[in-house]
Amino acid sequence: MPELSSGSLVRGLWFVFPIEGAVIRAWASCFSGAERVYRDLELVSESRSLGRASGHTFVVQGQDYAVRFNVISMVRGHLECSLSRAGQPLSVASARYLFTALSLLKGGLIMIVAGFVVGTFQVVLELPWILTAVVLAPILLLVGRRYVGPFEFEGRTTGE
Repeated sequence: MPELSSGSLVRGLWFVFPIEGAVIRAWASCFSGAERVYRDLELVSESRSLGRASGHTFVVQGQDYAVRFNVISMVRGHLECSLSRAGQPLSVASARYLFTALSLLKGGLIMIVAGFVVGTFQVVLELPWILTAVVLAPILLLVGRRYVGPFEFEGRTTGE
């Protein structure tokens, strides 16, 4: 498990909050909506959410804690994760994609060309649309993964 907040499109996003001799780690998948919260190495909460906000509650040393995920922008890939104790906010961390104009242009052009080539094969070979989608989806995922930059993480402590 990571010691610092980190993430990628494939491996998901990790938010790390050190608190009073323990470490709270919250993980969110970029694809499936799966979320997990760990206290040190122990899984304390797990769920799946495809909504813009979700929450997890758990107890550490007799104290009630909550982790909340909030999607700020799906288009910009901006996710915020907050930790609170007994209803009082402790820390907030956020992650967002790092896009550059050149990477978007390259990725967009490659995706358009890939779509044109696969679409042409579909028409010429008279393939069913589902087969075309199955072939095109991995190409788009691989190309998109290459041209989406890394995540930028920032955090702030709101109170102890």
